[in-house]
Amino acid sequence: MTERIDKEILEQKIEAWKNKLIDLSRRNRLLNFRTTEVTTIKIIDELPSEVFKSIVVENNSFHFIPKEENTGELFNQKESIQNDEQESKFYEYAIEELEKKRNDLNLQTNLTDERLLKNLKRIQFRAYQLMEEQGYNILYLTLGMLEWYEADQSDVKNRSPIIMLPVELKKRSIRSKYKLYSTDEEPFVNPALQYKMNSEFNLSIPELQLEKDSFDPMDYFK
Repeated sequence: MTERIDKEILEQKIEAWKNKLIDLSRRNRLLNFRTTEVTTIKIIDELPSEVFKSIVVENNSFHFIPKEENTGELFNQKESIQNDEQESKFYEYAIEELEKKRNDLNLQTNLTDERLLKNLKRIQFRAYQLMEEQGYNILYLTLGMLEWYEADQSDVKNRSPIIMLPVELKKRSIRSKYKLYSTDEEPFVNPALQYKMNSEFNLSIPELQLEKDSFDPMDYFK
């Protein structure tokens, strides 16, 4: 009996210590995500459910597609980042009505060809460096973004990734293009967001019920 009580107390203390390691301030990009010039790539005009099905269920890999060049216009990276911060509404759709580009193996981005290549190189190098030095993956494809405020009267918007897919970037040769692959790790819900919502707002964000063939991010977001 005593051993069981001691074990429960120890488990509670470990859980408390783990929670203290989570930064719940706006400095944490899992709670207040901000696009950067070189370490993020925003996927545009794609649907989370179709991306999830393709990369997780069907085990496909993706190429990245640069933005279409605007004739006569100069690409402004800072302006592009500001546009990234604009809200993107969730909506329902019928699979049979999708355009071909919505369920192919290309991920469309808002970066020029040159900028996209630079970002991919930087991201891959950083992910590889951390894996070699500290033994853990920092590279994720995130699906869905929750927009929320600290209080009813606040006008400061926070944007938090919801579903996180552990991924890796690979090239077959120097001349080939980067491809995005899923890893052996399971997708999961943003743990910082879960803890923040539960501890400060008494809101529960459920875990993913990962029967892979039937799980649909669109249903989860609803």
